[in-house]
Amino acid sequence: MIDYATWCAIRDGVEKHLTPDQMAGALNLNVKTVRRWIGRPYAQRQSARRDSKLDPFKGRIVRWLEAHPLSAQQVFQRLRDEATAGASASSRTTCARFARGPEKPS
Repeated sequence: MIDYATWCAIRDGVEKHLTPDQMAGALNLNVKTVRRWIGRPYAQRQSARRDSKLDPFKGRIVRWLEAHPLSAQQVFQRLRDEATAGASASSRTTCARFARGPEKPS
């Protein structure tokens, strides 16, 4: 995967009528990489979506937040009291996500 600046340099090289060998030498890339990206739109690498440690408990957390205006620390303490594997940072993220309300469709 190349970065955006490198992709722009390849595009500029094509506009200047440079060969893939010339661009590869100037950019310190393999010729195959330059050939692969000529005429191709730039797309960032998709990051892998990881499950949260709190995913199994989100239903319970949402019910708590709908019933009471709890802070992230209070949610963490309730989870800890129930002997779950919740983490303080994860509970803050989840609370912040649900405190904003449902996402509106574009």
